[in-house]
Amino acid sequence: AASVLVKYGGPEEGWRVEAAGLVRELSDLAGAAPFLKPVDPVALDIPDYPSVISHPMDLGTVRLKIQGGEYTKSAEVLADLELTMRNAMTYNPAGHPVHEAAKRLLARLSEKWKSSVFL
Repeated sequence: AASVLVKYGGPEEGWRVEAAGLVRELSDLAGAAPFLKPVDPVALDIPDYPSVISHPMDLGTVRLKIQGGEYTKSAEVLADLELTMRNAMTYNPAGHPVHEAAKRLLARLSEKWKSSVFL
């Protein structure tokens, strides 16, 4: 996918619209609920989360960063979306529902990214 990022990583508005749509689509998928907002280690009683995951990310934060114009190219969006799923797969062991959901969302992300015109 790296060549796609170089080719379509420019500042055109089209990629922002498509990226926002992709985040919306991922957010609507079955199993996406754990990825919609930042992980709350206290509420979830997982005090070791900050020591395992050094750069937390979630779909809601990505959506807000797109809306706020914080990304300068589509590659940055992809990196944060992948980080969201990889964090879940790192913290939760294979077979855990959150790990498996992250794998499905990551596969969907990859599929959509490859078929994108703007991203």
